[in-house]
Amino acid sequence: MKKKIMIVDDAESMIVLTKIALDDPGWEIKTAMSGEECLKKVREEKPDLVLLDIMMPKMSGYEVCREIKSESGTDDIQIAYYTALSRADIENEIKKTGADDYVPKGLPLEELKQKVRLILNRM
Repeated sequence: MKKKIMIVDDAESMIVLTKIALDDPGWEIKTAMSGEECLKKVREEKPDLVLLDIMMPKMSGYEVCREIKSESGTDDIQIAYYTALSRADIENEIKKTGADDYVPKGLPLEELKQKVRLILNRM
């Protein structure tokens, strides 16, 4: 069965680039361009992993993560912050919000794919 990965970013170009990087026959890629859209789709689709941008209008990635992790039925979904911020900058928020990992934006495409594979293999 394919693993579902949801990419959440308010920049369409980042979604397109990430989809290209994560092209894999074992993965089904879903997308959302806002926190609200992400929450709706997470409840419907139940992805295995959400790559979640932090800095989005209206609802930040931190708020989205807290909501996903607080709901029965979605609380076991893996969430990795997908951001240009450094891990050191967001370490406290990772712990406070219950995120499972961190993926820096700007990784070479093959490294991004390897990082996602590592996260999925921990499940």
